[in-house]
Amino acid sequence: MARQPAKKGGKTREIRLTSANRRRAKILGYFLAPLLVFVGYPTLMVACGGMLPTFVAFIVDSRKERYAARTVGYLNSAGVFIVCLDMWGGDHTWQHALDILAQPINYLIMFGAAAVGWALYFVIPPITNAYLAIHNDLRMKALNSDQEKLVKEWGTGVRRNAPSLDTKEKEEPQEDEEDGADPTRRTSSSSENVPSMSEIGKSAAS
Repeated sequence: MARQPAKKGGKTREIRLTSANRRRAKILGYFLAPLLVFVGYPTLMVACGGMLPTFVAFIVDSRKERYAARTVGYLNSAGVFIVCLDMWGGDHTWQHALDILAQPINYLIMFGAAAVGWALYFVIPPITNAYLAIHNDLRMKALNSDQEKLVKEWGTGVRRNAPSLDTKEKEEPQEDEEDGADPTRRTSSSSENVPSMSEIGKSAAS
């Protein structure tokens, strides 16, 4: 009972720290955002034109984790960074930014990087799932063989209450044995309940 107040206090303290950090980040953003827009206006122009695939991925992706937006955004930002290097080399003006946006090769670089992100988003999960399925299957077979070796070496007592890995294969014969291990017993028990011909004759005569 004495540990509960400590946990509640720790949680409230963490909530206070996170709220304080959010307030600091908001205040810092209010000061830095206008400064970045004023100083890096040409870069912002190129980024707004080149990051359109990321905005679309953010709108289309309905998951809470935003996997598509992250995958596309990281590679899309890399393509925008490559394009902006030419502008950061010296002529960092809005006129140069317009010239960059007017060249189709730059869109090919920025949107091509975003396309690679979409390809990774659609291709990697099925490959990962197939690999994990194969790995789990091989792991199960290896554990099954190890279990059989232990049972052969030490006997069934070493398993104690541990279930067998191939329960599906072993449960069916067990059910058959429980339901009808000795078919002669079933026939004998059923034949005991059937009356004989003499008993039928006696009951008819009476």
